Order: sequence, then structure tokens, then C-alpha cells
Amino acid sequence: MRRIAISIAIHMAGFLLVSSLLLVAVVGREGTLRLFLGDPDLGRVDFETLTRPHPEADGLVCPPSLCRAARPDRSAPVFAVPARELARALKRIAEADPLTRRIASDAGLGEERYLSRTLIFRFPDTIVVRYIELTRDHSTLALSSRSQIGGIDPDRNRSRLMRWIDRLSSEIPLRRDES
Repeated sequence: MRRIAISIAIHMAGFLLVSSLLLVAVVGREGTLRLFLGDPDLGRVDFETLTRPHPEADGLVCPPSLCRAARPDRSAPVFAVPARELARALKRIAEADPLTRRIASDAGLGEERYLSRTLIFRFPDTIVVRYIELTRDHSTLALSSRSQIGGIDPDRNRSRLMRWIDRLSSEIPLRRDES
């Protein structure tokens, strides 16, 4: 009886493995992930009411006056350029990563969304950016990065945002009292 149960278990495991490989072969890795996990774009973020149930698995850079319900990993600097110029620079930085692409833009809200994928398994992260015009010559931004599949690399989202802000800060002048 035990040999029959082991044989059935081995055959079932083989069937599942072959089925999984066929599924990936037919619809691709990203199609398979979408089938099991849904749309990789996690959508907009309401920075004003955003909470962070798992701050170790996401990333947040935000002006303190905007993100009142969540503690950011870093306060967003004020740049000595209009928001339009800040947006162009960030787009260049984000799209320099071959695994990151812009997936949505709303000029009326001053927001963009990017989708970035992990190197090996191509798990998706959604990055939301809001550009904030402070004066004609000064702007800042809010950034949120979240994983569709959390816990695999807990610091990935925060590290990405820190790299982007550091690159922006090295390419674009900061407001004098921030440098």
C-alpha cells in the first residue's frame, strides 16, 4: 500500500512539473506570473493617506508634509528646478535600468508609474512618482516602491529609491538650504 502511495505521489509531482513547464513554454514566464498573481501594476498610491503595513518590504521617499500617515525612509529633497525638468531627469534615471519601464503617466496629477522586475525571476515591483511644484523654480517629489511578491529581497525597493534620489541629487541642483 505504501509503495502505491509513493508511486502516485511521484507521478503527481512529475505531472505538475511537466504541466508547469508547458504553461511557461506556452504563455511565457511573465504570462504565467500574471495568470497566478494578477496584474503586476499595483496601481496608484494616495500619498496623503498611505500607510506602510510592511515597511521592511517597500520603499518610501516623501516630503513630510505630504506623507502624514506613513514614516518615509527618507525625506524628499527640494530641487532647484521646475517639476517638469525634475520629471525628465527621473525618467532618464529610471529607464536607464533595462528591467524598468514606464507603464502609466497622468500629467494632470503630476504622476508616473514604473514597473521594475527582479533580475532572476522577473518578479514585478511598482514604483509610483508624484512631482510637486513648490515654486516656479523649485520642486520636490514623492516616490513609493512596492513588490507584488513580498519578502524575497526585503531591501530591494528602498535601495532602488535611494539610488534614484542620490542620482537625482548629483545631477540636479538642490535648493541652497538643502545642499
